[in-house]
Amino acid sequence: MTLLCRLSLRKKPRTFNRNDGVFMKNDVFILGAGSSASYGFPTGEQLKKIIINDGIEIHPDVYRHEDPKFYEDDDNFNSYYNSCIEYFTKKINPNFDKEKFKKDFRTAGSFTIDTYLSSPHRSDEEKEFGKYIVSSIISYYEDLDRMEMDHTDNWIDYYFNRKISFQTKDFFENLPKVISFNYDSFFENKLIHHLEKEHGIKDAKSVLNTRDFITHVYGKLNNQPYRQSNKQILTQPGAYVQQEIDFKTIYDNSKQVGFIRGNIDSNNNNPFYLAKLSRIHEIIKEADNIFILGYGFDMYNNKILFQDQRLLEDTTKRIMYTSYGLENTLIEDLNRFDAIKNTNQVKNEKCLEFLRRTMPHQLFP
Repeated sequence: MTLLCRLSLRKKPRTFNRNDGVFMKNDVFILGAGSSASYGFPTGEQLKKIIINDGIEIHPDVYRHEDPKFYEDDDNFNSYYNSCIEYFTKKINPNFDKEKFKKDFRTAGSFTIDTYLSSPHRSDEEKEFGKYIVSSIISYYEDLDRMEMDHTDNWIDYYFNRKISFQTKDFFENLPKVISFNYDSFFENKLIHHLEKEHGIKDAKSVLNTRDFITHVYGKLNNQPYRQSNKQILTQPGAYVQQEIDFKTIYDNSKQVGFIRGNIDSNNNNPFYLAKLSRIHEIIKEADNIFILGYGFDMYNNKILFQDQRLLEDTTKRIMYTSYGLENTLIEDLNRFDAIKNTNQVKNEKCLEFLRRTMPHQLFP
């Protein structure tokens, strides 16, 4: 029986209301690419386009083009990206055939670079290059300036103000768990800055690390080397071809990428992947409320989350999701299942709209 068929068997969950309380125990957030796309990060589909086209196309797709601020430095990105590729083909692996990689990726029919690199038919050289590309692209977009932009779908700030502003102690006592399919650390970085700058919590990063509150399914890219130290020249077209880029850090970061997607069968004996899968299943099992933001319902990712499909039949859980960015056929399919929607479900609902519906603002703390 398929995942969606299993979902359809569950009873209709009750709707959130203002009497549910600000802090619901055992909250879990599942973050897909769409949750970071709200802040200008590329989705899986856009990563594929960048790789195949050697940079951002002149006319980006509608999904990212809603906020023109994200495109002011497209020329800089393309220059930067080509410099990163040149470094790999000259310093890391001069014999690597980049054009063949692009052609094979384009003709394979894989929806994302994750899917393509997870295939057992990929060589070590292909995986190395692919992970380096991912690290290069995400490194460019993960910066403090992006936190300061006026985002139209600023769901993270809404959530922090809804859950933390007046009850910081309760927030830590009921710290939500986060399962992220994204390589970036934008969510936790914004949380760290919010706790330090607004609530005066010193060394919030260390505090959060001891709580083990976020699990990155495919790994997390750390120590991003740009955008802050070189901020003064970002507005110059093509600036990245003149400035010194820390290519070594990009390459080192790429080693953090892991393909758990290809390691979810029961016969897998890799202790690292087994431990991560066990942790994910434990989080889902203990959850009372599961909020799914910007997630594409990829069947491999579904298996990672809900390998034990009996969890989906637990009527004490409440599973709610955003539908924005999903393919129309998938949206129509999902909307047939009463188990994971309620009467307030909104088609093509963005993350901020979703949180305003599920966590409505209160008049008083």
